[in-house]
Amino acid sequence: MSRRLARWAFIIASVLSLALFLATCALWARSSWHTDGVRRVGARHGHIVFAARGILVWQVLERNAASASPPAPEWVLWSDRPTRPSEVKDVFRTQRHHFWWAGFGWCELDPLPPMGGMSMPPVPPKDEMWAVPLWAIATAAAVLPACRIVLARRSRRRRRTSLECPNCGYDLRATPDRCPECGRERSGATTAGSRSA
Repeated sequence: MSRRLARWAFIIASVLSLALFLATCALWARSSWHTDGVRRVGARHGHIVFAARGILVWQVLERNAASASPPAPEWVLWSDRPTRPSEVKDVFRTQRHHFWWAGFGWCELDPLPPMGGMSMPPVPPKDEMWAVPLWAIATAAAVLPACRIVLARRSRRRRRTSLECPNCGYDLRATPDRCPECGRERSGATTAGSRSA
């Protein structure tokens, strides 16, 4: 029972991972001509996530708690013109404390205006930005479905060469010609007598 439950959990995780892979690829393609994002800014902190030029950026906003009229937290979806190819990288590299390598990045934002053309609020001090290239997310999301495909092919190959039903995996030692579980005939089946001879 636990083996079957683990198998179904692996299948569900593979399907979800495949959906994430497809969504990431679609966002990756769209980010070439659009900058799409979502933001939620509250009284004390907020988050902005956007995709631009094949890079997913997460900005953590730290707001002043003593603000006179803090805004009510709300989710806002936005879309804007595409950035210049190097604009995201330039924002990271122009900060005093930053790291950038192959699309992976981190920086502590100086109190500067936001990137040109992007619908983001002004940047207060000590905000942080993190960047991950979408190809890295797509690659990570593709691992589980790829493992599922490889394991399924190995299992089918093993079932063809052994006395197991290639359809459901039922043990066919007692009935090698037809599976009593699913009713499928075994192609190229050998009888028990011919195997023992």
